[in-house]
Amino acid sequence: MPILALFSLIGIAAFIYTYLILAQVSQRLGAVIKMKPYYRLYYLCAALAAFAFVAALIGLRARVPLAAGIAFEANDAFSFWGLWIPLALSAWIALLVTWRYWSWLLRRWN
Repeated sequence: MPILALFSLIGIAAFIYTYLILAQVSQRLGAVIKMKPYYRLYYLCAALAAFAFVAALIGLRARVPLAAGIAFEANDAFSFWGLWIPLALSAWIALLVTWRYWSWLLRRWN
């Protein structure tokens, strides 16, 4: 089970890295075609994904028994509001911003 949790952390880190790359590329594209700075929303997505990363770390740590005997248990509400909602929200915002910046690629084929 710990190896699967490690893969989930790597996946969330990949989301953060992707959002930061998309922000840089979209900033340059927006400067060329003189768009509003929607690319800044990618940084919001990266922050939300980073929040989900920290929540996943806390949840992972809560599943490992602590030697000090500190009682903390990540329940379903913590997992839902701390991990899944910020991650889903960041994905939806990134999808909308990506569509705004890069939809011209699809219009070229029609």
